[in-house]
Amino acid sequence: MNPFDALNSTVIGAFGEPAVYRQTGKADLTVNVVVGEGARMTETEQSPYLHIFLRAADMETLSPRRGDRILIKDKAYNVVTVEADQQGGATLRVQGRGTA
Repeated sequence: MNPFDALNSTVIGAFGEPAVYRQTGKADLTVNVVVGEGARMTETEQSPYLHIFLRAADMETLSPRRGDRILIKDKAYNVVTVEADQQGGATLRVQGRGTA
């Protein structure tokens, strides 16, 4: 494990919470994520964006992409953007859809 992946694991272990990742045509995957509050991008949006950090290694065979869904504490979110980093992590920008 490289030092950055070890750091990612430590952060997710300390601050992470379980989430269910859903991708069309694939089985649901429970993964630990760190949730950060985003901001409303326009006045007409129904909900703010959240920033979700996860380890790519925890995603098993799934590769996060726009349009996927993630459930956190019984609230559903759509994945809007995916930003992978070179240290084994990814930040997803998601927007709320309501209850699961």
